[in-house]
Amino acid sequence: MIQNFTVKAILRKDKIRKDGTCPINFRVTINKKSLKISSGEFIKEVEWNNKAGLVKGSKSSHLNSVLENEISRIKDFLREQRSIGTYLNLEIVKAFLKTNDRDDFYEYYDNFCELRFLEIEEGTQRHYNLTRKRLKEFKSKITFREINIDFIEKFDYFLRKKLNTGIEGVFSRHKNLKTILSQAKKRKIIKDNPYEDFKLKRGVSKYGYLTDEELETIQNLDFRDVPNGAGLELSRDMFLFACYCGLRCSDISNLAKENILQDKISIIMKKTKSLVEVPLTKKAEILLKKYTIASSEKIFPFRTNQCLNRDLKTIAEMCKIDKVITFHMARHSFATIMANYGVNVFLIMKLLGHKDIRMTQIYVNPNHQILASKLGEIKAFN
Repeated sequence: MIQNFTVKAILRKDKIRKDGTCPINFRVTINKKSLKISSGEFIKEVEWNNKAGLVKGSKSSHLNSVLENEISRIKDFLREQRSIGTYLNLEIVKAFLKTNDRDDFYEYYDNFCELRFLEIEEGTQRHYNLTRKRLKEFKSKITFREINIDFIEKFDYFLRKKLNTGIEGVFSRHKNLKTILSQAKKRKIIKDNPYEDFKLKRGVSKYGYLTDEELETIQNLDFRDVPNGAGLELSRDMFLFACYCGLRCSDISNLAKENILQDKISIIMKKTKSLVEVPLTKKAEILLKKYTIASSEKIFPFRTNQCLNRDLKTIAEMCKIDKVITFHMARHSFATIMANYGVNVFLIMKLLGHKDIRMTQIYVNPNHQILASKLGEIKAFN
């Protein structure tokens, strides 16, 4: 016996609300028996094309995509069940929709973060929290079935045009959302990840860095008669150590005696979980001797990133350096100074622990005086 079924979007004109809108339902019919399922969407009667079973007008593109995706999902399920010999009825449709509840994307987002936050650092956690905030500003309620390429493009427009988010910020929001949707696809919650059809655009941003001379000025600071001098000196020394070896703040905070192997640092980076080995310079060795004590496995006393950045602001004022110094600037300074001294960018990439040369290029800020000098040495140009 051939079992026939149809799945169609219908407008429930008999359920009109006070604002004049009517709910859109999905009507599943199997062997002349029907089931109506809420789509969660509401429109006015004049916006509905009854013959086509589609929305017309300004909302049509996004809404029709949402409706068509859900219809395809139900049809695919019924075809699959029919192919394996299952007797089709409305009860299996109800069970399918119940076990594949897609009404609350934010619930999945929160569950994802609860588990992911156990293994990622605080800075990355803040990115995920900000992405959730921006999504809420974009749309207070999101279902999985409405997340498609149209949704992603509109979210992208919202970030760029409505919020004036910078190119790196837009990239971070998309990166977080893409990761969550990739996980949802692995768990069979969604069939396709719309980011497979959306190319993430990342600009080559340039961050600040310090010159050799500025580093020396900071190094020569005397904190003996300065309020909170001991705290400022510790923040200064941790920052300089980062400038000498290129490690992130989280890795310097976790740096232990076991990571110091004769003439190099060997450490599994917290962010990427990959091994990086950096030769020790003389100035880095001096700081290690200053802070390595027998009673502690960790090299440096604990200092929060917020506290370090606050101290670095004070240090910049003391040195009359007209730059907003943050701890992460140390990593950029390390890369830039090496590049200016002619170190190959692939070696810099290895020392920073990057897997992509494009990431290293973001860290390197060439000195224009050195570039001018190098150009002056080329006979063909002079």
